[in-house]
Amino acid sequence: MNTTLGPVLDAFAARDLSALAANGGLPAELPVSAVVEHLRGDRDAYVRFFLGEPPQEAFWTPAPVAGFATVKIWFRNETVVKLHGEWPQLDVTAAAVLGAPDDRLDEQQEDLWSGHGIALATDEPGDVVASLSLFAPTTPTTYRQTLASVIEYREWE
Repeated sequence: MNTTLGPVLDAFAARDLSALAANGGLPAELPVSAVVEHLRGDRDAYVRFFLGEPPQEAFWTPAPVAGFATVKIWFRNETVVKLHGEWPQLDVTAAAVLGAPDDRLDEQQEDLWSGHGIALATDEPGDVVASLSLFAPTTPTTYRQTLASVIEYREWE
């Protein structure tokens, strides 16, 4: 396994925003097998869905990470594009270590620190962290186009 991968995934699992910011997000071109192995996920249990605006096909596989309700390892072409942890046990004030976000996706209530490869979404009142996402550093525009969560999607035949 890539020796720089362990600290990044361990910081994600620990919900350590300072360490995540210092590590600079997910490494690019990260094989899904390495992340599944490290997080003890189930590579055979995957779901097809969509990310981005407009929606683009992606897949996710679950990983049982303590401190999260669910962790989804999102991938395309066997390369991880995003880790998305739902309902992390994380206080909303923890985001202060990241400084001001560089973008906000209002529909998802998601603040984005694209240069750090971090996104945090809150519940509607904004007092509970609903998700923590980690990805390779990018721009706000590229995040919206390729990685933003799709709330609802229907395919028509």
